[in-house]
Amino acid sequence: MSGGLFYAIKKALDKYGFKLYALCILSNHVHYLIEPAAHQDLPKIMHLLNWYTAMCFNRMLNRTEHFWEKRYYCDGFPPTDTQRALNTVSYIHGNPKAAPMRQSFFTISAITVVTMD
Repeated sequence: MSGGLFYAIKKALDKYGFKLYALCILSNHVHYLIEPAAHQDLPKIMHLLNWYTAMCFNRMLNRTEHFWEKRYYCDGFPPTDTQRALNTVSYIHGNPKAAPMRQSFFTISAITVVTMD
């Protein structure tokens, strides 16, 4: 199942050229730390990721209902706020332990690279 998500991320990266700093896949939602090239691209990026992955996963599971828990939530901050970025990465990577997980799904936490100038 993760192949569909990674394909969607690659497709969105090719189209919008954003930076992906962190990723955590849970059974009913995904956490991303994304820096879009243009802030107005974020809704388009999220729509592509959520729509494509829901379509793929529902097809694989022979389902038709909503796949992800709810619409995305964005709490933006300036790219220069490195402390906030590090706190967000910590939250994203700690979420699988804090959230009750269904055993039949998977959790992936990406290696995160944060570049500081």
